[in-house]
Amino acid sequence: MNKSLLIILITVLLDVVWLWIIIPILPFVVESYWYSAFYVWLIYSIFSLGMLFWWLLFWRLSDKIWRNKTLELTIFLNIIGYLLFAFSLNIYVFMFARFIWWLWASWFAVWQAYISDISNDDNRTKNMAMIWAMFWIWFMIWPVLWWFISGFNDNLNFLWYFSAFIAFLNLLWVIFLLPKVKQR
Repeated sequence: MNKSLLIILITVLLDVVWLWIIIPILPFVVESYWYSAFYVWLIYSIFSLGMLFWWLLFWRLSDKIWRNKTLELTIFLNIIGYLLFAFSLNIYVFMFARFIWWLWASWFAVWQAYISDISNDDNRTKNMAMIWAMFWIWFMIWPVLWWFISGFNDNLNFLWYFSAFIAFLNLLWVIFLLPKVKQR
């Protein structure tokens, strides 16, 4: 496995881990603002719809500028989103933080484009499948991670700060270690 593929796969794993942190706790977060299940549905639905549109935008953006720069931008937006979660005093700031996450969720298209650029015809399918392997590795990590953070369940801010810190490390990882690629 070449260095570029290994680095991008670790980036994928870190992004996937912190993306799925919010899924199981979102109903409790919304409930903490004293809102109904309708808002949980609304936040999930808008996130999915936004992801569809932003995905296309960032995919094209990564074609116009370096893939690395687009990936760095999406990870930076991830950090901003987590910090906004920590400071959200009402449901509307929380929903704005989710909007920032919609922008960040475009990383998936950028990963695929990056892997396509570093692959040849013989290993492209295998390399793309490695992205999904990172999702499955997450399911092995999940129980251990939840065991670790379950002690902090009274303080969601810890979760957001911890996630922002991991995303920051991921950003440094991409900036300093991920080689620049020539786009096809």
